[in-house]
This record gives sequence, structure tokens and C-alpha cells, in this order.
Amino acid sequence: MDADGDDAALAARIVLYRNRCGAESDAAADLSQEVLVVVIRALRERRVNEGDRLAAYVSGVRRNVTRDWKKGERRRGALLDRFGSAWAEIAPPAPVVDRPQLARCLERLGVRDRAVVVLTYFGDKDCDEIARELGMSTGNVRVVRHRALEQLLDCMGRGS
Repeated sequence: MDADGDDAALAARIVLYRNRCGAESDAAADLSQEVLVVVIRALRERRVNEGDRLAAYVSGVRRNVTRDWKKGERRRGALLDRFGSAWAEIAPPAPVVDRPQLARCLERLGVRDRAVVVLTYFGDKDCDEIARELGMSTGNVRVVRHRALEQLLDCMGRGS
């Protein structure tokens, strides 16, 4: 089988497993993506060879990722059961965000600034991950994020 066929077969296996687990569509897509990221990193770092062992490696990764997700969900559920009512009493109301204005403000940011903000808040990545992905230092990511957030706050009317 050619490389494209191998890739398609691996992706199909991950999707089938995801569907068997009964994950909701967004969570299932996130699960599949996380498995693929782990597998691709392992291939790039030559921790696993392509071929017969790759399918077994993918199966192990998807089992481990699924287990970790389920463990995290149980932990979050237990914390919500234990502290949820207390949090509801002290949590401030969620701010109302003018989404079209936020989109316009994000468009005004430079490409790098916007990428850092999006990866931080929509991609849920930490500074180290963003630095690796964008080829920046961790400190530079922090500075860029701080300045971009200041620009966003100003654009959203903080000073009004």
C-alpha cells in the first residue's frame, strides 16, 4: 500500500475507534486530532517505525488518550460535585461579548499576534506548545500575547 493509502487507513481506524467510544462529534474530532498529533510526533522523532508496528502504536496511543480523557472527565465531575455549588455562589456573571466586534478586533492584529491569541484561547495551548509551533521562544510568546491582549482590550473599548 502507498503512503497515502496508509495514512487514510490510519485515519479511518482512529475515526472508527472514536465512533465506537460514543464520543460526541466535537469531542470525537478532538480525540482523533490528539491521537494523530501524538503519532506524527513519534514518527518525526523516529520513536516508532512505519510498517507493521505503526498500527499497533496507533491503537495504543488512542487507548491511552481515551483513557486520559475519561479520567479527566471523572476528575472534573468529582470536583464539580464537590465544589460546584460554592463556585456558583462566588463566580461573577459571564461577560457579554460583542462577537462581531471581537472578530473585527482580531482581524486588526498582526498575523503572528493573532496566531498567538487564537492558539492560546481557542487552541488551549500553553506558551511552550505555541513557541514550538510558531518557531518562537517561550518568552517571546508571552510578550506577543501580552501586547496583543492589550490591543484587543483597547479595541473592544476598555478605555470607554
